[in-house]
Amino acid sequence: EMIWRLEFRRVLFRSTLDGLDTGTFTFEITEYDDTEGVQSVVYTDIPTTGDLTGEMNISTDTTISDLALDINGDGTFETILDDNVVQTPEVYIDMLMLLADSMNLSQAVITNLEVHTRNITQHIERGKIDPAQDALRHLEEFLREHIGNGVSESDAYILIRVIHTIR
Repeated sequence: EMIWRLEFRRVLFRSTLDGLDTGTFTFEITEYDDTEGVQSVVYTDIPTTGDLTGEMNISTDTTISDLALDINGDGTFETILDDNVVQTPEVYIDMLMLLADSMNLSQAVITNLEVHTRNITQHIERGKIDPAQDALRHLEEFLREHIGNGVSESDAYILIRVIHTIR
């Protein structure tokens, strides 16, 4: 009986992502030693659009690059997610606004999002978490109240999921 084990040295795999629709996704990669998972990288509740592209490089020495995302499809990676770093609320707020820019929202909704996210960011920067949480709740209420009047139900749902991730 013979067991063959192939070893690839310095091989690089590129994993690419293409968004199909507006929503969120979870991306998980697990390294296996035979049949047992030994290391995982997980990105949870990442907002996506039909224009999203992304990429991650994985080498056979188990080096995994950061997840680079082009949320609006303009060819520039606006967001780089590092699996070794807990993503800050500011990163998700930036993604929320990029996601909103790709949606068919009324100008009033966009303006309101901009004002709320600016306030939320300022509260967070000042260490005022309770006011930031209140502002996030108010933003969610605003979106729910404007379903069918400046924001579609599906777009509101996606934006609210991102708000819940921030909270």
